[in-house]
Amino acid sequence: MADISMCSGEGCPKKTSYYRYTTEANPYRQSFLSDVMYNNNTSSCVEFIQDSRVLGKYSIVGNYSTVVIDDLDGLTLREAEDALTRVLNEGVDAYIQG
Repeated sequence: MADISMCSGEGCPKKTSYYRYTTEANPYRQSFLSDVMYNNNTSSCVEFIQDSRVLGKYSIVGNYSTVVIDDLDGLTLREAEDALTRVLNEGVDAYIQG
């Protein structure tokens, strides 16, 4: 159980990848954000925390937007970060694109 303020996710299109929404609530005491923090005008949430357990499709991109590893499909963000670490350890300047 996370010791964070959770979010109800009401009206939020990102709630399924939002840690404040997907984590398990403490059944005895749990705080929730008082308002939905998603802003439709900016398509963003000021309280967004990516749930690293959510599967996604990622690519690792190097200098000049060249793809180093393509189609990292079905990985959690943590697994994609591990793949990036291996690439960086090989001396390639790269980042995750998802």
